[in-house]
Amino acid sequence: MRYSFALLGIVGIVGLSGPALSADPSSTPVLRGALPLAEPIFDWSGFYAGGAAAYAYGNLTRNRLRLGPSLTQIVAGSTVEQSILQLPLTTSGQNQNGSTAFGIFAGYNTAVDDMVVGIEADYYRSQITGTNSGFGSGQTVPQAVGPLTVFESWSATTSARVKITDYGSVRGRIGYAWGNLLPYLTAGVAVARMSFSDSATVDATFTEIDSSTVPATRTTGVVDFNPNSYTTRVGTSVQFGYALGAGIDWAVTSNIFLRAELSHMRFGNINGFDIAINSARVGGGLKF
Repeated sequence: MRYSFALLGIVGIVGLSGPALSADPSSTPVLRGALPLAEPIFDWSGFYAGGAAAYAYGNLTRNRLRLGPSLTQIVAGSTVEQSILQLPLTTSGQNQNGSTAFGIFAGYNTAVDDMVVGIEADYYRSQITGTNSGFGSGQTVPQAVGPLTVFESWSATTSARVKITDYGSVRGRIGYAWGNLLPYLTAGVAVARMSFSDSATVDATFTEIDSSTVPATRTTGVVDFNPNSYTTRVGTSVQFGYALGAGIDWAVTSNIFLRAELSHMRFGNINGFDIAINSARVGGGLKF
């Protein structure tokens, strides 16, 4: 008998639950896919520091308005000097010797909405070299000295080399925060430690034409500049210039970022040459 009452109780419970299960299914909440995740927001403000590796080229360009220290030493005060100034040497070889460089950087950012501005300093250790060779030839303006007409024919060769042992910069930065990416531009002051060497050789002959004789007498000889070759060496010195760059930072976590950057540094006239460093950099940093 007690089993009959139990059976009737079960049937009653099922019967009461039937209308609830057959109700409008729209009233029953249904999960449709995963809940949307909030897009992470990275705060670029604050101090940061890191390290980078660079592949850099040294570029040594002759300033056409100057002769260079060795060539100047040879021809100073001669008639050939004026001729060379009027017919500047043509660069016959300019080698950009690539070298790796390793460095560190540190800076501070301030974010204003999506704009990020800041200041950064960096330092790189390197063995960058740049070379430049030149050649020129010409003739001085003929001068009349009594019955004589005198002129000189000359040819000159030069070779210069710069070695950059380390360099760095202090730059302002401005960028635009785009999610976890920060593309930016930089500009500031550059400084480098470098050594410089320059050598030159000048060969010249003079010609005298005596019009008092018939036929005119022509005499030639070698011009002795005493010396005809000269080398200038400048030991390690510090040079200042400007730095420009563009790059992008990629935040991989809330305080770790990776970096890729292109940089150009140019230094003022050094003994008749302009010196530049062009580099591509990759690295990473930690935001505090």
